[in-house]
Amino acid sequence: MIEAQAGRMEMGPLMVALLSSPVYLQAREGSAGDELNLAAVEGRDGGLYIPVFTARSRLERFSGSDRAASVPLRDLAATWPAEVSLVIDPGDPIELVLPGEELRR
Repeated sequence: MIEAQAGRMEMGPLMVALLSSPVYLQAREGSAGDELNLAAVEGRDGGLYIPVFTARSRLERFSGSDRAASVPLRDLAATWPAEVSLVIDPGDPIELVLPGEELRR
């Protein structure tokens, strides 16, 4: 992500790398068992976002919680809602926002 942000990597290879990598998510309060219920956050622009993290430590720093699930990003992308954006490593200097429609492609 650092290389892409610096303009030294095209978005295509970055997406291939991201899609084959695990991401860490915080399940919504009340999620039970093996059900993964994700909490969407409303952004300043009124849009809905779901944060995911490339490392468990980033999720813990962001949320203050050590409760996390890990899944390959490819598995999320297949059923991602088009109206919800994905934010990778929110609050980090290399944060990446992907609109839901773009992620599904």
